[in-house]
This record gives sequence, structure tokens and C-alpha cells, in this order.
Amino acid sequence: MSEIGIIKKVTDRFFGFIQSVQQGDDLFFHYSDLLDSSPEAIAEGVKAEFNRVKSYRGGGGFVAKKVRLLMSDLAPLDAQVATESPNATSAASSLVSSSPSLASPLPLSVNYDPSSPPMPSTFKKFGNFRPLPPSTRYQSLSASSELPDKLIFKSFYGPDGEILPTLFFESAREVALLFEQAGFKHSQYRAIYKIFFNIIRILNQNENNFSKARELFGVMYVEKIEKPFNSGQLPEIVKVFFESHIKTALSSSQELAGFFRYATNVFCYVSFTSFL
Repeated sequence: MSEIGIIKKVTDRFFGFIQSVQQGDDLFFHYSDLLDSSPEAIAEGVKAEFNRVKSYRGGGGFVAKKVRLLMSDLAPLDAQVATESPNATSAASSLVSSSPSLASPLPLSVNYDPSSPPMPSTFKKFGNFRPLPPSTRYQSLSASSELPDKLIFKSFYGPDGEILPTLFFESAREVALLFEQAGFKHSQYRAIYKIFFNIIRILNQNENNFSKARELFGVMYVEKIEKPFNSGQLPEIVKVFFESHIKTALSSSQELAGFFRYATNVFCYVSFTSFL
């Protein structure tokens, strides 16, 4: 029988704790037991439905399995970014309208499900996303604030309309390595990614939301990229990565979803290299 609980604690190590509403106790859960949602949607205070299962490890208590986040209880995106600075919205509007090609919203043309990014189903073995071992993962690239041209895309889709395979593998892995070499922390990317995830969720809810999603992307860039970089808290390579793809990402709803997929894959590799 399922129970309702509140996410009490989350970590960067793919586990957390849920406090049962019915019984009041805290139950351990692993991100691999999450149903229907990205692990990056997990946040403290969010309600979740789960099954209580007897554990045969660590004293034989209970753990939470088949965890399903109740997405309606997630904090509105506007509360996360749009109110962080009185100048954020105006700055974002300026960013979005800086190019004539971005002046008017384009119709939503992508059927994209942000609740299922390409995260391996089994975190312990990393699925097909096996990162380079610690002894070799720094050898392919040297630390740099420059993003190679091969990692910058004018479109995230091929002639066949499918997303480019390199965004899942070589390109995403090389960007993650550059981020790690520059000292970019997993927790920093997680904060950016959670907001980006909710932007795509808004985009997917209604075909008329592209204008709002585009503006909120601008707010995210100002608040989570530009300001931390100017204060010395964000490596330049991260700013360059987002800055190099702004025009493409904001050109259409499909490209915005494509950039989200690219950023998701980078996050996967950043997560795994941090986990090692």
C-alpha cells in the first residue's frame, strides 16, 4: 500500500530521506527508485508517494521504493528565479530581445517529455554512460576557458530531425570534463539544472508558453550564470557554454528543448565524475 511523505533531505550522492505523513518516520530512498520524474526534480519539502518496503540491510528497517513525486507541489519557477532580483526580469527581457530573430515567439513544435532525461536506470553501474576512470579522465582536454568549436552547435538536430547523437556522448562528456577541470561543482550545476528543468516543464504544458519559457531562460541566465560569474563564483567556461548557445536555444521551442537535452547529458557526466 502506498503512503504519502515529504522529501525531508536530499544529497548530491543519489539518495535522500522521506518523512512519512502517516507514521512520521524517515525512510531512506535511492534516486534509482524514482518513477516518472528526473532526479533533478527532487527538492526538500516536495510531497511524494511511495511504497514502504522492509530492508535487509542496516538493521532491517524500512525504505521507500517506487517513489513518485507529486509535481503539483513543486515550487513555481517564478518563485525560484523571477523574484530573486528586481532587475532580473528587465535584464532577461533585454537579453531575449537583443536579436531581431528572437523578437517574436515561435509556435511550439516539439513533443518533449522533460520528466525522462537520458539518465541511466541503474546508477550503481552507470548503464552505458561509464565515465573515464579518475587516472585518465583529465588527459583528453587541458584546463581552458575556451569552448572548442566542435562543442558549439547551430542546431541540436540533424537533417533527419533527430537530436544529434554526439550530444549524448562525446560532446557532453568533453564539456563535463572542461567544467570539472575549471572547478565547477556538481552542486552549482544542480542549481542551474533544476531551474532549466522547470522551464522545459512549463514549455511542455502549453503551446503558448514559449514566450514565457524564453523569458525565464533569460532570467536564469542573468541570475545563475551572469551574476555568479561577475562575482567570481562561476568558472568562465560555464558562462561561455551557455552564452555560445543562447541564440540557437531561443530561436525555437524545439531548439530550446534540444539545448536542455544537451545540458542534461552534460549534467549526467558531471554527476558521475563527481561520484567517483
